Amino acid sequence: MNKKDKISQLYETIKTIPVSEIIELRIPVHRQSKNKALALCPFHADNNLGSFVITDSRGIWKCFSCGDGVGGDGPKFISMYDKISYTEAILKIAVETGLINEYEASNLSKCKQKFTMKDYIHRKNDTGPKASEDVIDKVYGIISMGNRLTKNGKSVLNQEHLNYLLHRGIPMAEIKRLGYFSFPSGYASKKIFKLLLEKGITSDMVIGVPGFYKENGKACFKGARGIGIPIHDINGKIIAIQIRQDNKGPNKSRYIWYTSSFASENVDSDGKGKTDGCSPGTPIDVVYPENMTKNCVFITEGRFKAAALARTYKSIALSVQGIGMYNGITDILKSLTDKRTIRKIYIAYDADMCHNVMVFKHAMKMARTISQEFPEIEIEYLLWNEKEFKGIDDVLNSGNNDMIFSIKKEMFERQYNDFIFQLMKLTDTIKMQDMLMEMKNRYGDALTEELTRLYDEKVFKPLEIQKYMKKKSRHE
Repeated sequence: MNKKDKISQLYETIKTIPVSEIIELRIPVHRQSKNKALALCPFHADNNLGSFVITDSRGIWKCFSCGDGVGGDGPKFISMYDKISYTEAILKIAVETGLINEYEASNLSKCKQKFTMKDYIHRKNDTGPKASEDVIDKVYGIISMGNRLTKNGKSVLNQEHLNYLLHRGIPMAEIKRLGYFSFPSGYASKKIFKLLLEKGITSDMVIGVPGFYKENGKACFKGARGIGIPIHDINGKIIAIQIRQDNKGPNKSRYIWYTSSFASENVDSDGKGKTDGCSPGTPIDVVYPENMTKNCVFITEGRFKAAALARTYKSIALSVQGIGMYNGITDILKSLTDKRTIRKIYIAYDADMCHNVMVFKHAMKMARTISQEFPEIEIEYLLWNEKEFKGIDDVLNSGNNDMIFSIKKEMFERQYNDFIFQLMKLTDTIKMQDMLMEMKNRYGDALTEELTRLYDEKVFKPLEIQKYMKKKSRHE
């Protein structure tokens, strides 16, 4: 993926973050409702709330006192506030929300092509519409079986990929059930299209399925060598595919989306080029256990962690695709609660939440969003000693389940925020983003040590998942 496409992909991800949260990186925001917020406009002498309006449902903000031109999306606000270019604003947001690190941002900033908000709006409008969920599910199901064409029906995984999954502690039965596969390489494209046609999927029908596009008027698909990870919705349909790449460049992401968002406006005067591509977005992955016995839900980052939680605790696990990528999670929880009683939600972000204030901030906002919608459901954070394990799957696969502790949402947030407040007294920075970065860089170890001390002193309680055994509900 070239730098231009990477920046565009970052923008697509940033669009899923509520614009109020992006603006809140710079100025205080006063929420009026779920989708509306107000703030004091930083671009004129504003003393009264009312003129600067943020609308999350539309992803825009506007100051009605400043006049035309003072408004736009999240990157536009950061661009105006920090007095930087639109592309630089995208990269700043990506760093501050944990999407990329500063080294990656520095590398991407060297992209020769600069963009404006109009450029991105144009790209969005040029991107073709998605196919129906049924078509996407059917096409992806066929792709995931593509290697059967070259493996004589014996396996959809090559030996290297199978060994990797087994090494991560994933049982063979689960590998088959969740549909992991070796992503078909380019040489299999003709066979894939032939199989699609045999299943009633024409080349015209695949246009609108993320990953497929037209090149010079002909249907094509492009992927990467690696492990294909089908992403499922609440009904078990495949809605997207992630690829764990076999090889990645320095400072590049190991996990990428199977997408064709790059094929949107690359057409020359003769009508040749890549067109009609689309993006899968950043959907939440819903992982069911083989046998569900618990009335609780886990929320974590990444399929392998979600699968480990579902397998260990016989409960549903939701995987968000980034710390701030929880848009739509309340809709999923609503569908789940319509079918069964959900008594508790556990948030199991990586252990670096203990010293990365931005990770904690996003986790806290997600928890509060859920609490507002479902006040009857208890929410707890899961913690473990970061010095020994990073992700919760590392803990579970090691067999040290007794090292996982839970703490109620209110108690953890109070302890964390109280400690951050004490650290704030040690800084002389004014801007929120500067303060957070300084605290992470200068006081990250202190945060970790404080939470480790609380952990060691057994301030937190052991995870007692047994009390949330599933009970029959009227819906079942």
